[in-house]
Amino acid sequence: MRRLSERELQAIALVVRLLAIHGIGYCVLPVVYETIRSGRLLVFDPDELVHGASVDISATTPGGEIVVADWVFQREDPFLLAEILAHEALHIVRADAATMERLPSEIHAYVFNVAADAHIQAWIRFGDSWDVALFGRINAAASEHFGEEIRIPDYQMIARILRISREDIAKMTTGEIYERLLEAMRFPQHQEGHGGESSSALATIEICERSPEKARRSWHREGHVKKSCYAPTIDPNNALTEVEREMLAQEVAKRVLSRGDMPLGLRRWAEKVLGGRERDVVRALRSLVSQAARQVPDRERTFQHPSRRQPRELTEQGIVLPGYRRKRAPRIVIIVDTSQSMSESDLASALGMIFEVTRAFGEVVVMPTDADVHAVQRVASEKNVELLGGGGTDMGAALRRIESDKIPCDIAVVFSDCDTPWPPKRPRFPVVVVHKGDRGSPPPWRHLYINIP
Repeated sequence: MRRLSERELQAIALVVRLLAIHGIGYCVLPVVYETIRSGRLLVFDPDELVHGASVDISATTPGGEIVVADWVFQREDPFLLAEILAHEALHIVRADAATMERLPSEIHAYVFNVAADAHIQAWIRFGDSWDVALFGRINAAASEHFGEEIRIPDYQMIARILRISREDIAKMTTGEIYERLLEAMRFPQHQEGHGGESSSALATIEICERSPEKARRSWHREGHVKKSCYAPTIDPNNALTEVEREMLAQEVAKRVLSRGDMPLGLRRWAEKVLGGRERDVVRALRSLVSQAARQVPDRERTFQHPSRRQPRELTEQGIVLPGYRRKRAPRIVIIVDTSQSMSESDLASALGMIFEVTRAFGEVVVMPTDADVHAVQRVASEKNVELLGGGGTDMGAALRRIESDKIPCDIAVVFSDCDTPWPPKRPRFPVVVVHKGDRGSPPPWRHLYINIP
């Protein structure tokens, strides 16, 4: 196992330029950049074991590493390497390797990997954003390198096994494909390991095509080639954290939604990454902003925005009443609980909420707080937020700080697990409490309450 050589880095530079001019390649560029920059793109000899796992072409790890066989670089085919990196980058933002790590046995991990490969391939195939079908170039290259015809399971084979159309593969989730495959192969969905017996998703899929009953009894065949199989994290000290993965996933999702040529399944994934209950916060804030607008002193009536509530009789007579115009945007302060009880996934969810709020309302003030306020950050994007903390919990410290320092605030949003003391009195501004998890309880005087499981 080694890092990239100078020549391989030059090849990667060409690959990055190729990715930038393709639809899905452009979307996954942030993941490829970060993988290269952090030294998580590794080269290995197919004969060596990656922590006990044999990988012949490429793989991802739960730590966000991409390992690629050295023969791929030796072919000097930038299109082949671009296909592999784009595919593996999607595995990373979907956290597929971490999912496989949690499955009950090796055979379940391989079947899930086949389902994930088919799902990603269908995204790319039906997005019309790549010059060639994914795996077409990889199959030919692998067959030539290994000296035998290699056919890696693809979405067309999966569609035949499941007796569905190829287009339906792109519309399904990976979990649905996985469950359907287990059912088709008559594998129990929750079973113990098999005495360390090595298994191959390729073997099970091929056997299943011929005989599901035989697939249930026989899972192993020598000489298989694995594409994107699971491998354990190689360097835990350099592993991708959950917060970093969430931020990369959000960046990829934003790029997906910014284009009109992305497949429907990928767009749904992007909307889920950027949506969820965090969008409920934006809807609640819109309602509060509308209510607060009537109380904001620096507003005025104007005929440029006629009133939408004037009686029909006046409209029929040609009489127009003026509406309100605010001279400034709402001043929103977001208080993020950064105490020790908040996990990385909780903080990633907070960043997702900040992204939604800034996209809807523009610049906001973010106050990372544990037992005390660590900073008052004025930001226009979640990328500029620094979540400091790690101590005790007192969200009242931030609310008191807003009033004592006279920080401009029309609405405050508190993102916390609510395992905190609250001030006894209601602040002078409305407070939206976003409760992450099921610990603690919100204050009785909150203006609005939203729970995110």
